[in-house]
Amino acid sequence: MGESVRSLDSLPTITVGADFAIHRGAILAQAEREHGPIFHVLDHLNRKWLYLVGPEANRMVMLTHHHDLSHGEGWERLTGAIQTLGEGLLFLDGEAHRLIRTAVSPAFSGSAIGDVAGTINQIIEKHVESWRGRVSVDLYEEVYRITFELSAVVLVGLKEERSIKDLMRLFHELVSLDLRGTEETRSPISNVRARRNEIRGELIDLLRTVANRKQLGTGSTPLDLIAASSDVDGVAISDEALVAHANAFLIAGHVTTSSLCAFLLYQIASDQTLQERVAAEVSRMLEPSGCFNHRQINGSPLITDLIKEAQRLFPPVSELPRVATADLTFFGYLIPKGTTLLCSVSGTHMSAKVFRDPERFDHTRFAEPQSEPWSLVGFSGGPRRCIGANMAITEVGLIIAHVLNRYALEPKNESEPVPVYSPFLAPWGGIAVRLSDR
Repeated sequence: MGESVRSLDSLPTITVGADFAIHRGAILAQAEREHGPIFHVLDHLNRKWLYLVGPEANRMVMLTHHHDLSHGEGWERLTGAIQTLGEGLLFLDGEAHRLIRTAVSPAFSGSAIGDVAGTINQIIEKHVESWRGRVSVDLYEEVYRITFELSAVVLVGLKEERSIKDLMRLFHELVSLDLRGTEETRSPISNVRARRNEIRGELIDLLRTVANRKQLGTGSTPLDLIAASSDVDGVAISDEALVAHANAFLIAGHVTTSSLCAFLLYQIASDQTLQERVAAEVSRMLEPSGCFNHRQINGSPLITDLIKEAQRLFPPVSELPRVATADLTFFGYLIPKGTTLLCSVSGTHMSAKVFRDPERFDHTRFAEPQSEPWSLVGFSGGPRRCIGANMAITEVGLIIAHVLNRYALEPKNESEPVPVYSPFLAPWGGIAVRLSDR
């Protein structure tokens, strides 16, 4: 490797406290300014993590060396995601990932999004209309419900309200099962595993409709396309794998989108001048049917810049865990095969080297193209950029349009919502706003 290549043992280490979950981006951006784009973090649980921060780190992880880094093993080491959710699209590597991504990509094309735009409008309108007569709402809680139904209908293909509610109940129990089993009920791990298997069995039963559509040769949702595909060995997708892919869609299409949208709505609610400007913008796009044309919404520079700034300041995923499958070098350091590394999205987004006054919400910063490539990566980048990014952006834009067309918003509390990563973004205590009809 040459004498200039240094060992990771010589890296600086910063020590962080429990508030790292809240101020992660700012802390990592400061460390990058002081120590460079690669360093160790010792957390409050005495665990040491290797962090890479900045545009060049993003480029290396997401593009030039993405094939030398395992997504699945990274997420498993950081969160136990595969053990909990199964090996869905998000956690596949190599040829297995390429095959499934190729199979599902038609469902995320521009024309496919256009085909389901009416359904997206109807679901959002139904939920937003139900706020009528209420004095206040928790934006995160309400948007969480909207995006779950959108994911269940548009991505998974469920139609009946009962099935959607069952899916929500099972999914939420599944993702929280480890915590409940070890902290709340103190149940033995064997009981937790048994219940997890029971839930997966219930999910298989719930997704029988997808299997039936596969047999009939109908259905065009992402999960339908996966059901009709085969794995790297040419074997049909199993029921267990179908559940894993459904879970991956719910994580990527629901959990992340809801936090991004809720925090953006709060920022708009906090600026009455901006709110009235957005409300006027969307009112011009309202069609006689009560729906919004998603292409017009997506084509609005104002809404586009707002979503970009929300993803910068409140990226749904703070860091991307990876495991090196080959020896790598970055910034003069050798990263040996088998090393776990965390590529920090939030650290890059809070870098004063890249963004002026980075802690301030300022959508006007995107009026001009960013001069620094790989600086805005809220949906990752490169060959593994979130396949549903355009769908998520469409949903966020349409939710904003429906909400602000009907209501004026005002923060209910004096203190701002607290963003917490565990590992996905969520507001501590929710995001309460007052409502009034327009």
